[in-house]
Amino acid sequence: MADIFRSAETVIVWLGEADSFTKPAYDLIHSFDQLADSDTNSVELYADDDERDPLLQQPNYSPAHWQAVVRLFGRRWFKKAWVVQEVVLAQRTRVICGSYVFKWDDLIKLSHILATRNWANTFKGQSEDWDATLLSYKNPAKLQAIQNDMRGRKDKVLLHALTRCRSFEAMKDHDKIYSVLSLAAQDQGESSELLYPNYDHKIARVYTDATGYILKNVDGLRVLAHAEGDVFRNIPGLPSWVPDWSVSKDLGLRITGYERYNAASYLPCFHKLADDDKLILQGGQLATISRVGASK
Repeated sequence: MADIFRSAETVIVWLGEADSFTKPAYDLIHSFDQLADSDTNSVELYADDDERDPLLQQPNYSPAHWQAVVRLFGRRWFKKAWVVQEVVLAQRTRVICGSYVFKWDDLIKLSHILATRNWANTFKGQSEDWDATLLSYKNPAKLQAIQNDMRGRKDKVLLHALTRCRSFEAMKDHDKIYSVLSLAAQDQGESSELLYPNYDHKIARVYTDATGYILKNVDGLRVLAHAEGDVFRNIPGLPSWVPDWSVSKDLGLRITGYERYNAASYLPCFHKLADDDKLILQGGQLATISRVGASK
């Protein structure tokens, strides 16, 4: 399937038939496309009421239109784990809902705006039937970030894809791993049994092998930051150092960028896997805490 999506001239995404939210979502997205990049930074949820910003005083920027966009992103396609390779590996993508055709790049712009603004509580307050699954408005921006990794930070593609896609839905827990394996397979340049899905394996084995593969191919121990405590886990039998990728709740760090954290500087990292499920680490004392105080 990865070869098909990678070779396709265009990948067409069908979201389903249009509903009452589709047209207002399309109107906002189309209007947003007309804005210069410098103007998009000033967009706010209530921009249509802001007399200081005449450019954004138009009906297409009303809160109802923004909510319609969130509803569009709440469609099931945006939540499925297997869509990751469809979009990330595609040369071009077109998104169709009923008779409306959306540019994928326009959807990414809106998704990024929604993902980086604290508007979720506002949307919740405006709708009695708000569902937590509507938080999938962040997913197009996540997919674009994975695509950016494919162009640059290739050694981290699998770890970052698993991290960003933990909230995505899969009918089989195995597929939280298998749905993104094709992203790592084409970049690691080596043969590995991990890269060949096997549904006969127990889920604990699949998750442990995936984490071991990441430890082997990615510098550092950042994958350990995504392992939850036992009380939060769904899969029995997981070693304590292996993340339960089936858990979709916001637990742990859940971030992919650690540029601000570099306590060990460039000291080498030692780790070793033993007996398939034991992780042996070596640490050292870097310094002593001299003072503790409240942050300002």
